[in-house]
Amino acid sequence: MPTFAAPTIQYILSMPAPHTHYFEVEMQIDDLSDAYVDLKMAVWTPGSYLVREYARHVEGFRAVDANNQPVSANKINKNTWRVQTNGAKKVVVKYSVYAFELTVRTSFLNAAHGYVNPASVFMFVDKQTNTPAELVIQPFGDWDRVSTGLPAVPGKPFTYNIPNLDIFIDSPIEIGKHKEFSFDAAGVKHRVAIFGVDDFDQAKIEREFKAVIEASTAIFGENPCANYLDKDYTFIVHLTASGGGGLEHLNSTSLQYSRNLYQVGTDFLGLVAHEYFHLWNVKRLRPAPLGPFDYENENYTPLLWQAEGFTVYYEDVILLRAGFISPTEF
Repeated sequence: MPTFAAPTIQYILSMPAPHTHYFEVEMQIDDLSDAYVDLKMAVWTPGSYLVREYARHVEGFRAVDANNQPVSANKINKNTWRVQTNGAKKVVVKYSVYAFELTVRTSFLNAAHGYVNPASVFMFVDKQTNTPAELVIQPFGDWDRVSTGLPAVPGKPFTYNIPNLDIFIDSPIEIGKHKEFSFDAAGVKHRVAIFGVDDFDQAKIEREFKAVIEASTAIFGENPCANYLDKDYTFIVHLTASGGGGLEHLNSTSLQYSRNLYQVGTDFLGLVAHEYFHLWNVKRLRPAPLGPFDYENENYTPLLWQAEGFTVYYEDVILLRAGFISPTEF
């Protein structure tokens, strides 16, 4: 049986009219060898444990060949689009994604900023989940910052390497004019990207986050990010009027919390500790069905009590060992 080289894939993400809440996605797929190529979208995102049918937000799917001539493309099931190549070695696919739900498990775009949960925005080539790709982000207008755990391509602004699909889907992206600062803790560079508050006590946040990071790392004796991708970790923090939550990722996390309460008490630091502990528990030490992932179907496991229950317990252990609560409060 003949073997064929994997296609080369580039994603281009733009947001020319953010007030409409639509991300624009372009996929350039080269080195094709088959009569058609199937593009799929995940139906859920790791860490959220619920089928969400992200494909329902896709609009205007279309495809052309290298000469910009239309090629046939049809949706063949709830999350799969089949593109007929007609012998073309390259096809370019374009589509829009409506994004107007600001949670850690969905995507959001308005005139102030954009947040991307990759599972809900980017399609992938069927049976090519281990194929590396490249992502180019074109921020709107004067937006000048992108924060993500994806490794940056040196010398190419807003361009990122995608080692494989699992890493891509597990790398949320914040885009806009948000504040960002970095510091070292546990031998790892940590970035904090904050949207929602411009005037905050950076020194206090850095000091408290460092204490959480060091106490967490001490439990296991080593930090997995010290030998992973660019050897860094990214906190994406949305400080909003209401709502809250967090979602863990391989070298990052997304956190949402009240802008009026994040400096009050230890609840916010408990959220930070919870998601950071997931860096080990669930992201590395995990129930078997939670990786490698089946992004198209439910992934059943009876061990969520361990994945989340142990983490809830240890968030308080971390706060105790970091000195934020007393043994009595614990």
